[in-house]
Amino acid sequence: MAMIKYSILGLNEENKDNQTILNNIFIKVTEEESKEVFIDRTLITKDGKLSMTAKNDGQYRICVEAGDISTSFQLKMNLVILSDNMDEPNLDSAVQADEVFKMHDLVEQVIGKGEKYIEKQHKMIKIEDNDSKGIMQLQKVFYYMTLMQIVIVLAMGVYQIFNLKSFLDKNILDF
Repeated sequence: MAMIKYSILGLNEENKDNQTILNNIFIKVTEEESKEVFIDRTLITKDGKLSMTAKNDGQYRICVEAGDISTSFQLKMNLVILSDNMDEPNLDSAVQADEVFKMHDLVEQVIGKGEKYIEKQHKMIKIEDNDSKGIMQLQKVFYYMTLMQIVIVLAMGVYQIFNLKSFLDKNILDF
């Protein structure tokens, strides 16, 4: 069963010529192959629904024709297809099994490549973490060696000053 909802925009509620305009709008629904007519009528109201029941699955043509109308208007249509039986339309033959399997294989390949990419990212993160730990350890060693060098230089400076003082105390120079 198909239901066509329609609404005509631009018609003035107070206009008495609305029914004349509606009588000049024709809707015709036919089957594409057999040309069987399901709906062939004029519109009665500004907003409404038309329904039809098709015996066979297939393509249908919806034609809207506006006769001698001098006013400008817009016709808005919405098509809703309702089915009480899930066998109609028969969707088993709509998509072939090999097409589904091909698509399934492609999706699995994409998922597999994504998983490999994520694994590589995790490996790179682990390598980067190990490298940063090594660099931080080297920086600590460099920091401690620099501190030791400063202590040694200060100790040597103090030693030099005491040596100079003791030398000057032994050799009194008179100026």
